[in-house]
Amino acid sequence: MGLSIRRLIALVFIAFSVFYIIFSFSIESRRMIGDEKGWDPGSRAIPVGTGFIMLASSLYIFTKEERKREENKEKIKPETKRVILINLLLSFLYVFLFRRLGFILCTTVFIYTLVYFNRIKNVQIKLLPEYLTGLTAGTIFTLLIYSLGRFITRYLYSWGRSTDISLFTNSNFSAGITFFILAAIFLIAVFLLKRWRKNKNHMLFPIFIATGVTEIIYLVFGQIFMVSLAKGVIFW
Repeated sequence: MGLSIRRLIALVFIAFSVFYIIFSFSIESRRMIGDEKGWDPGSRAIPVGTGFIMLASSLYIFTKEERKREENKEKIKPETKRVILINLLLSFLYVFLFRRLGFILCTTVFIYTLVYFNRIKNVQIKLLPEYLTGLTAGTIFTLLIYSLGRFITRYLYSWGRSTDISLFTNSNFSAGITFFILAAIFLIAVFLLKRWRKNKNHMLFPIFIATGVTEIIYLVFGQIFMVSLAKGVIFW
């Protein structure tokens, strides 16, 4: 009996999730120096948590589709196979390049690529120029947003130290201020690109998703919970 497309994808991600969880537990757990309150869950927190979330989601999709397998007998098209392959390949590359390239770059490339090809539902050589253009633009946009966020955080901390205002040295406060400023920039960017977005939505949408998700994860885990995220080539 053939597998439906969703069940096959779920199976692939169940296998990958198990592998990813095993790999995550093999990572050396490091805690932030000076973490007196014990809030830093260690460098394993994000990869282990992500692995279990992926596993739970994949199991849910698989069991849900199991009940409908008689009603949904879908033949896997060649383009669908290529999308599944690129999803699997990207997942493994993300794991192995995470520490070398760093969280910001790896997550941006990973999310943009997944969203781009899954929206188009095909992987073809002729799409490569547009894909690379969007990926380059998305990476630059993410780096600009990330760099601006780092500048705001450091400026607030420096200002708080010089004026003895402890509020500005608080990581939660600086993360909140950074979030609102970056959110405003996002809205402005969407507004300015509104007309162009109608014809280039399949390229712009992944850019905004990749940049937004990457920065939000960094703000929550990197600044608020002080989790040690791999910087890689992004040293600042």
